Amino acid sequence: MSWNEAVDAAAGNVLAYQTGPGAPMPLQREDRSRYSLPRDARIVAVPNASRTITGRLLTEAPGESGRCESTPGAVTSDGTAQSMELLHAGEAWEVLQRPAILINTNFFDVRPQVSGATWRESGCSVPFGVYFDNSARLQDQSPDAGAEFYSGPKGLTGELEQGWGRLATFIISGDGTAASSIEMIVAPSPFDNAEAEARLADLHGAGRVVTAFSGLSLLHPSGAVDAPDGVRAARSAVAYSPALDRLFFVQAGSSLDRDSGLTQSELRDLLRGLGATMGVQLDSGGSSAMLLNRGSGVHWAGQGVAAGVAPPGACPALPEAVCSPGMGADGSSRAVAGWLGVGSPVIEQPPAPAPELDAGAPGAKPGSGRADDVAPQSDPAHTGSTVSALPLTD
Repeated sequence: MSWNEAVDAAAGNVLAYQTGPGAPMPLQREDRSRYSLPRDARIVAVPNASRTITGRLLTEAPGESGRCESTPGAVTSDGTAQSMELLHAGEAWEVLQRPAILINTNFFDVRPQVSGATWRESGCSVPFGVYFDNSARLQDQSPDAGAEFYSGPKGLTGELEQGWGRLATFIISGDGTAASSIEMIVAPSPFDNAEAEARLADLHGAGRVVTAFSGLSLLHPSGAVDAPDGVRAARSAVAYSPALDRLFFVQAGSSLDRDSGLTQSELRDLLRGLGATMGVQLDSGGSSAMLLNRGSGVHWAGQGVAAGVAPPGACPALPEAVCSPGMGADGSSRAVAGWLGVGSPVIEQPPAPAPELDAGAPGAKPGSGRADDVAPQSDPAHTGSTVSALPLTD
């Protein structure tokens, strides 16, 4: 089954598309030429995203409040406190109350800690870049932009700290109203994120529910994207198409098998092929993980899927979930500092409005201005598609 056929079969519902030899992923190069790859990935598409999407970030594990803050030596040599508890996918899914979609987010600090312990040994770290969820503290209308939006450094560096790189901020301000928004702001340099900080302060100050996280810029209308690394690895990404009002979550390959994944160039082409115009790569490689709730009403299609029913997945001991390859039978994965949950657990879709017709148009009732039988709207990105090209709300 092709991607277009899967979109049609989903009939406007949230779609999870499993790619493989019989369901190739759709890619598009910068010159707009198209190609496909028969590699393994899970692509989740949320239609009407600006009117339906809400997200929650994992900010603290219950019962673990202050554990990392009180762990001796859980700090890097430059004084960065490693204050966040690391959790694996199954743990994060439970803490976030089993959302429809769970995906890892920010790259996180893996530099040596002054205690001599590694991040794996201490179980403590912090995300790089913006990691902000105000759902529990909207009563505070004046966040400190220098601290409130961050748990760790504003840039990205590696274990050996050989230079710092910039990050892009992906912002979901969605609660089902016309004021909802999905945005992406690319920092011009590793520690200059003033535009994103100002936007987050405005949204928070206006009482908006905001979820924001950081990654590498893969697609952006400004052309401000990061150079591809050319390495094949498991990948996680989030992307958005304003024209389609469709939000995408992608997890490609297995965290245990580097050759099963994608290069950054291929990941960028995949997001472009889906119709996205903005997208970030999240922490990838061994950190890449996705978990989907079987009871969330997501329509499944693609490789190994029959009749829209979810495939077995990689975590049989967690029967309510579908886990990406490389995860343990109980939903365990690499423990990381950042997780995003979407849907609680169902992502409700608004009814499609019937198009207005002139009173004299065929199929219109006298005086009604509406048709008796309304054909599904056409998706402008896919000729012949009949799904979810609903207009954005103003």
